Amino acid sequence: MKPWETKDRKTVLDNSPWLTVEQHTVELPDGQLIPDWSWVITPDYVIVVALTEDERFICFRQVKYGVEGVTLSMVGGYVNEGEEPLGAAQRELLEETGYESPDWQLSGRSKPRDRHRASLSCTRGALRRAPRFGRSRRTGTVISHT
Repeated sequence: MKPWETKDRKTVLDNSPWLTVEQHTVELPDGQLIPDWSWVITPDYVIVVALTEDERFICFRQVKYGVEGVTLSMVGGYVNEGEEPLGAAQRELLEETGYESPDWQLSGRSKPRDRHRASLSCTRGALRRAPRFGRSRRTGTVISHT
């Protein structure tokens, strides 16, 4: 099967390093041209599933622009330049909740969008090690699971 081919690209929005939007002209295997294929580029990111020693999930409450009210969120965030996904997961857990854990497992990677990866990291036995020093819009929360 012949792959799709990018014939042309132009940047229409550059808010690096967080967001870049390109407009591509793409040729399909049958020769048909799509002149306006939008292409979104963002950094890779991690999602953390963390459990305390007593088997409770760790998440956090936050207020975000564009979303009404307080939301309950999984721990996670962008992978910094030169950082490994597992290191990013450990950093995000500490930054967002004040928890650390000795037992980590990189559970998988996926490509939910065209040009970046998501990594899922899991940890058990997380203990609060430091006061939360993240942004003031976040409040660490521990919830029970069944």
